Order: sequence, then structure tokens, then C-alpha cells
Amino acid sequence: MLVVLRLSVLLALLAPSLPFLQPPAARVPRPPAPLRSSDYDTTSAPVRSLVSSLTSLVNVLSRPPPPPPPSTGPPLPPSAVLAGIRADYVERLYLWTGDIDPDLYSPNCTFTDPTLSFTGLAKFQSNLASLQPLLERFVKDPAVELYSCELAADGRSVAAAWRMRADLNLPWRPAIDLNGTTTFGLLPPKGEGGGRIEDYREVWGMEAGEALLQIVTPGKWRG
Repeated sequence: MLVVLRLSVLLALLAPSLPFLQPPAARVPRPPAPLRSSDYDTTSAPVRSLVSSLTSLVNVLSRPPPPPPPSTGPPLPPSAVLAGIRADYVERLYLWTGDIDPDLYSPNCTFTDPTLSFTGLAKFQSNLASLQPLLERFVKDPAVELYSCELAADGRSVAAAWRMRADLNLPWRPAIDLNGTTTFGLLPPKGEGGGRIEDYREVWGMEAGEALLQIVTPGKWRG
């Protein structure tokens, strides 16, 4: 999720000054290639390296203020975490806004998608702080569909299936349409900070490179 948001914003900032990011001439349509899912382990090293470099560049350009220190509280029951995750998807559209309920997460949570992996809730919050004002400007008509969100029988994980769609306010009128699944690994619900999400892991319904190419594909606006 973070990767799609970061690349969208970076291209929006660079578009006016880079000729190759101006609207290209019409292309002859080609049959779509077969889609395959992707996770961090199956994404190629060049794609991961590209995303890492662009992420660093966005951080340098934006320089967000430090986030508030993460706090812990009494243990959360799995049912409360499940309800909070559902609200993040449905009410806060967090796949587009980054607006999560931080109380659901351990300060040392690891966040992983097919192109990027890092540890720390504070780092997640810092990353999103730099993007949110620009996302409001460049992301048009965002939508999140939550297909399912279920607690595992042992109460130690939540599995969600979703779809995120939006048009991007860029000169070549691209659109993002991506489905995937996320597994939220939970700490045992006991002790200070217990029951919270300690591992966030996204799998996309297409190869990572193909997902990122949507950002530079012209004329895909839904409207």
C-alpha cells in the first residue's frame, strides 16, 4: 500500500519537469498478460531496489515532523482488534489514506508488502505524515472494497481480502486497481500492549512490477 501511494505522489511532483512523464501518444491495445500474485519474497531485486530508492527520495523531499511516540495500554481482545481492522478498511479507507488506528499496533510491528519491509509503528506514521497532504491533492475518488475480514480460530491472526481503486490526478490520467490480501499477526492478549498487531503482511493479486506500471499507464480513468 505505501509503495503505491509514494510512487503516485513522487510522479505527481516530478511530472511538470520531466518530458517523459507527459501524456504519451495513443498506443495500440495489447491483450492483457496473465496475472500472478506477488509477495515480498517473490518480487525481483530490481523492483525492490527501485522502490527503496524512490522511498528515500520522497522522505528527503518531504521531511515530515517526527510522529508522537507510540504508546501501549492494557491488552486488547482479538474481537476488538478485528473490529478495529474492519473500521480501518471501511470507514477510514486506510489503504488510500494511511489512517490506521495506532492503538491496534505494537510499537515494534513489522510492515511488509511485495516491495518493501520495515519495522516500527513510528516509521509507518512518519512515512504517512509526509504523504497525506499530497494524497488529498492527487488521489481522485478513492475506494476500498473489503471482501472478507476474519479472525483465525486460534485468535492469533486476522486475514483480510480487499480491493483498492482510484484515479490519479496526473497528466496522463492513470488509475490504480489492485486487489490483495493482508495477514495481521497478533501478540498474545495478555500483559501491557498484548493482543496488538505485531506483523502486517500484504500479498497483491498481480506481480509487483505490473501493479506499479499502472501508475504510468495513460488513459485509465474510470470516469
